[in-house]
Parts: sequence; C-alpha cells; structure tokens
Amino acid sequence: MQLHQQKGMISLSPPTICNSALSNTGLIACVVLGAAFDAPGMAAQDSELPKLGHVAGLSVERVSSLKAVIGNVAILGGPALGGAAIGLLGAAPTLGLTAFCSVLAGLLGAWVLPARAARTMTTTATLSMRAGVAFLWSEPLLRPLFGIVMIFVGIVGANGSVIMPALFVDAGRQVAELGLFSSMMGAGGLLGIAIHASVGARISAQNWLAVAFCGSAVGSLLLSQLPGVPVLMLLGALVGLLTGSVSPILNAAIYNRTPPELLGRVLGTVSAVMLSASPMVMLAAGAFVDLAGPLPGLVVSAVFAGLVALLSLRLQFATRNLRAPAPTPSHLRTTVAIKGSFRGAEF
Repeated sequence: MQLHQQKGMISLSPPTICNSALSNTGLIACVVLGAAFDAPGMAAQDSELPKLGHVAGLSVERVSSLKAVIGNVAILGGPALGGAAIGLLGAAPTLGLTAFCSVLAGLLGAWVLPARAARTMTTTATLSMRAGVAFLWSEPLLRPLFGIVMIFVGIVGANGSVIMPALFVDAGRQVAELGLFSSMMGAGGLLGIAIHASVGARISAQNWLAVAFCGSAVGSLLLSQLPGVPVLMLLGALVGLLTGSVSPILNAAIYNRTPPELLGRVLGTVSAVMLSASPMVMLAAGAFVDLAGPLPGLVVSAVFAGLVALLSLRLQFATRNLRAPAPTPSHLRTTVAIKGSFRGAEF
C-alpha cells in the first residue's frame, strides 16, 4: 500500500482504507482498486525524481541509483519490520500505521517538490498515452534499451519463477535453498546498485549492461550444475551484484532523454509493458520446461542473456538532457544544511 503524489495531487491505495472486517468479495475489490491506482501513482512518483535531484544537488544518475537502493532496502527489511509491527500492535493497527506513513510521505513530497509550472503549451495529444508510446518508439536510444531490458527482465523472471523451482524439485533439492539464493541475490543487488551510484560515471553504461547480462548468463549456466548451498548463496550474491545496475541505467536514460511534459506518459508506458509482458514470458517458459525440461531452459536463458549482452554494446548513450532545471521553492533556498546532508548521503 502506497501513497503516490504529484504537486497538489495525492492518490491513496484503497486497501489502506479497508482495514476493518471485510467479506472476501470486498477484500478482493479493494485489492483490485489498489492495484489500479498503484500503477499511475508509481509513474507520478517516479516522474518527480529529477526535480528532487535538482533540489538536492544530485545528478539524475545518482538519484536513480539512490531510489533503487532505497527500494531494495525496503524489499529486504519491509517484511521483517511489518511482521514485528503485527506482532507488537496487531494487523489492523499496523495497517493504520502504514496509512499514516503514506500520508506523511505525501505531505513531505508536497512540501519539498518545486511548484508545477503552468502548462502553457500542453495539448491534448501531448497528454495522451499515445504520445508516450510514440516517443518511446521513436527515441533512438530508449527503444532498443527498453527492448533489451525487457528481454532481460523476462529472463530473470522466468528463471526465478518457473525454471529454477522446477529444476530444484526434479533434483529433489529443498525449495528453501532456492529462497536462500533469492535472498542473497537481493542483498548482492543492493550492493551492486550502491557501487553503481558511487562509481557508475567512471564506466560507460554499455559496459555496465554487458557485464550485468554476462553475469546473468554465467550464473544460469552454473545454476544448471546444482551446486551446494554455500556455492549457491555465493552465486546468488554475485549475480545480484552484477545485475544491480540495470534498473538505474534504464531509469536514468528515461529521465535524461524524455521531455518533462511526456515523462509521466513514458514511465506509465514502460510500467504497463513490463507488467503485461511478464505473464506471457512465464507462460512461454512453463511450456518450454514441460516440453524440454528445466535444465535446457536454463541453458536457453543463458544464451538469451549472452545475446542481449552483445546487443547492449551497440547502444549509444550520447548525452541528451532535455530537462530544464526546476525552480527551487523559497523555503528550500535557505536550507543549505539540508542540501549538504543530501550530498553527504551519496554512495
């Protein structure tokens, strides 16, 4: 449950409100409504990140990596914190606490973010989702980059959700071992994002992506050998470490090359395509595993990862920053100490 906002606009996921006793039908309805509001809310939230970077004096690349770090920390620590809160307070008070934190985040965002400039040249065509799709398709870097990343996301999703569980079950291995691999991969991904945030500018984005995809390919081949638990955990950490930079690189490219008036539409298009493509990839992976088995499935995923690694070397990450500096609110011009603290938090 999240609260996502733009300046003067706040959307609250309905499940946060539905914390009293509900029938199964009512609960399902709240979940569906929450999912429907969550996607545009995420796009609205992400579209404001460049402004936050301008306020904090951080580059778009650094802001993108920092957001990914925070997201991974939340994924790793959120379930434990939520479980502790439920144990201490109960389920309903924990939902209330979640709602309070979401409202607080929205209020802080409304206070910190620069005021939205008047839309003097915005047209109906610019505001449509078709404009976001058309821009993403015509942009010389974003079109191939998005396609490559989408293939990679499909590979990772198919490995983690279909192929590897089938492989472990066929080999008589404990599924808990796969959970250890996933946990170590998440921890390694967090470290990989932090490293990219710290030294990412020293290495070209093409090389970052090539290393990430090659790491995924090698990891798939090694997993096919079903190593012991210690090696499995080490392998998970290494794969996460190498692939952690993929998401920040894609986000930074979108922020740098998309006009501000189209950013929300482009981010919404990217999210929609990613969410709709994942189930189709899972179905295809499941059909292939039923036909050929999980071991050939891992080999095929490794081949695809190697191919996207080669394709990534042909991407041209030329500088093309279309974002005009956002105006800084008057209450932030005097907060030099706060701005300095942001810089001190860089990785």
